[in-house]
Amino acid sequence: NQGQDDKALASLKSLLDSSPDYAFDVKAKEIFDKLLAKLTRAADAEFKTKNYEGARQIVEKAAVLPNFDAFKQKQYKARIIFEEGKNLILTGKVQDGLAKFEQAKEVDLNIATEVNNWVNTDFIRASKDLQLKKKDFQGAVDKLLVAKQITPENKDLAAALPDAYYELGNSLFNKKDYKGSLAAIKSGLELNKEHKNLKLLYTKWDGVVNSVKNATKKELPVVMAFIEEQYKNAVASDLILGKYKGKKVKWQAKVLGMDISGGKSYGKFQLDNTTFYGLPGVGLDAQRFAASCEESKDKMEAVLDGSISSIEELLGIKYIVVNVTAVRFVEPLE
Repeated sequence: NQGQDDKALASLKSLLDSSPDYAFDVKAKEIFDKLLAKLTRAADAEFKTKNYEGARQIVEKAAVLPNFDAFKQKQYKARIIFEEGKNLILTGKVQDGLAKFEQAKEVDLNIATEVNNWVNTDFIRASKDLQLKKKDFQGAVDKLLVAKQITPENKDLAAALPDAYYELGNSLFNKKDYKGSLAAIKSGLELNKEHKNLKLLYTKWDGVVNSVKNATKKELPVVMAFIEEQYKNAVASDLILGKYKGKKVKWQAKVLGMDISGGKSYGKFQLDNTTFYGLPGVGLDAQRFAASCEESKDKMEAVLDGSISSIEELLGIKYIVVNVTAVRFVEPLE
């Protein structure tokens, strides 16, 4: 009654140690209820300032109260550990935070519901707000990836994360960050290979990024098939090339390096299983062209403008030779 809580609790402990079954009157029980309410409020205040050790000490101090039953104590202790885990995760220490969650579940298994509710509110719902209000699509994905570490079996994440990857991929595509867009598309499809919007975005992405390569895939085999057929009936190179002699082309293919034949430096290129050569035209520096092909070997792709020049035999194999008027080396995006 005088507000000397610590002394009151110490006296109470002494009493219960000597007489565990002591029968308290109604007035004492009212005092216990007020004291427990006061202590739990103090513990809650420590929560808010992230002083989890202070909260733990208050709960342990209150444990002597007869009206603070074992179930409630477990709830409070688990809650303290849970809050510690949340704080660790929010400061980037995800694995340490997850360890705290497991510790909290050992004290009170029901804390698992708290974990799921927290993920749904502070991660899944928050990621939606980031997408819709702030247009922070990368931030939304990052939040959901942390959520996946916390609750990997969460069914809401199964839909939310691929959707977030789609929004991120679409945003990057519109900004012409095609490499970043592809990474987002791939990550989303790994989670849901039948995601309709991601599949449509990939088709759109492929049409823009690989338009030249896709056109080359259609045209190059047709030219080669024509030449093979011509070989059966013709001898002269011009006759073998037929309608493709001097044809303007814009092809994109993998760079295999360079070869020298007859004093000329050729660039060597391959698309799927078809190999062809490029001979720099008068507008290109032959030495620089050859050096660039060698530097880009097995690492880059080349977009070549030019015309089909001839069929030549290099190292015992016949290839199409393109007279190259312009070349651009690009990073392959697969």
